[in-house]
Amino acid sequence: MKNKCSSAIVFALIVCLCLLCACAGERGPLVNGTDNAVTVWGEYIYYINGIGSTPGEDYQYQIEQGALCRMNKDGTNREIILPMVIATYQIADDTIYAVMNNYEDKYIIISCDMQGGNCKRIAEMQDGVFQYMQGYLYFQTEEGIVRTFPDGSGRIVLDPRTPVSTSVWGDYIYCTFADEQTGIASLEKISLDGSEEPTVIKDTECYMMGSGKEGVYYLSREDSVLYLLNGSNDKSYKMIFTLYAEYCIDDESGIAYGSLEDGGIYRHNMQTGEKVKLNDYAGGDFILTDKYLYFTNASDNNFLYRIRLEDKHTEIVTATVPLSGRTYIIDGYIYYTSPNEQSKVFRIDEQTLERVCIHYGY
Repeated sequence: MKNKCSSAIVFALIVCLCLLCACAGERGPLVNGTDNAVTVWGEYIYYINGIGSTPGEDYQYQIEQGALCRMNKDGTNREIILPMVIATYQIADDTIYAVMNNYEDKYIIISCDMQGGNCKRIAEMQDGVFQYMQGYLYFQTEEGIVRTFPDGSGRIVLDPRTPVSTSVWGDYIYCTFADEQTGIASLEKISLDGSEEPTVIKDTECYMMGSGKEGVYYLSREDSVLYLLNGSNDKSYKMIFTLYAEYCIDDESGIAYGSLEDGGIYRHNMQTGEKVKLNDYAGGDFILTDKYLYFTNASDNNFLYRIRLEDKHTEIVTATVPLSGRTYIIDGYIYYTSPNEQSKVFRIDEQTLERVCIHYGY
């Protein structure tokens, strides 16, 4: 009986090991990860809690600062999900993939469930591309741009270089490269599965400016013009002729909103070239919604303003300065981090402009 029991245990262990091997190294769900610091998922809003700092010597580390938190949509029941400094995160099919700051100026990729449980270390990465795409993770390492399964296994190097900027569209990562020593620069596309050699699109210095429904946008150093690179035929189309200091694009309508360096925000039809001046302010950090264009007003202390699109009416939203790149408009609320107010996170009702602090721990 004893021997049978031992054999049964051994058999059970073998079965468990086989199951583990079968589960490891598999392609994940065929979805694309979210890429905002504030994300609505189910009944919750997930957000990064202010500005995090990597702890060092003689540093009083506040565990909630920079942590990934969540709350109900009405702003109640705030809680910490990942009690560490999170640089960025993506949600894909009820799994959170997060990039955590490390002590040695490196980053660690971890995964967990939507409650912060079952936390696993996946890999180390460097500053650069980080994206969950169609069942794989793509990120930058010392080896170059790599692709792995969601658990970090099955690593393949897509390109050994470190790009200056990247955008993902279709089955490719579009990268710009610049070698300071040789002066050689290029815009290239790299296949997501590594099956093709990199293709050079342009052999001049460029910078990726995001993606749209037809392809990717890039800014050319050659003429300081924004181009659309069509993903279907690799042809470039000139989009904006005026040299705006800041701009954003409505990809559906082909309308751009730009600000001149010395002041003046314009609505620019990229197909006809028609320009309409909306006000005299110098704006930045544009965020476009169906009704408003939000911007930080460099003409007024970088406070948050908005323009009503139907009649060009301009008004101040809050006499505080949002952290650049950390303002989001979700379900009728404006979310932003205020670096001059202890990096607290606030949300503002779009209709009433009532402001409420949602920072965890305060």
